[in-house]
Amino acid sequence: MVSFGKVIEAQILIALFNTCLTVIGLWLLNFPYLFALTILIFLLSLIPVVGFLISLIPLLIIGYNIGGLTTVTYVLVIIAVLHFIEGYFLNPKLMSTKMNLPMFYTFSMLLFSEHYLGVWGLILGIPIFVFMLDILEITHEDSFEKVKP
Repeated sequence: MVSFGKVIEAQILIALFNTCLTVIGLWLLNFPYLFALTILIFLLSLIPVVGFLISLIPLLIIGYNIGGLTTVTYVLVIIAVLHFIEGYFLNPKLMSTKMNLPMFYTFSMLLFSEHYLGVWGLILGIPIFVFMLDILEITHEDSFEKVKP
């Protein structure tokens, strides 16, 4: 269960990152209700991948009301860039750091578990992998030695 707690801790850090950068982008676009949107974005960002996209719906509606299709396009670009950074850089890096696994294994496991388990795989894939390593009595330090120059 320690590994599941580490996954939750990493997801909270990812949610904070997403929230901060999204709110900065919304502030630059002169969005109203930033405090309420901050809370909404943070809570929905706790749901891996999908929550970040669910928060897009109210942002697009508000963006359309304040600036039309131009603002909607800016919001889509901001969310797309942040989603790319989260999915391909931040999530694997934080998971590998928190779980004491090499980034390649973490990224591969996230891709594999998301493909077979969907969104739940993004939450449970790493803890299941670490649990399997524990059952097989493979220690992280022994099996993932770093090459020394």
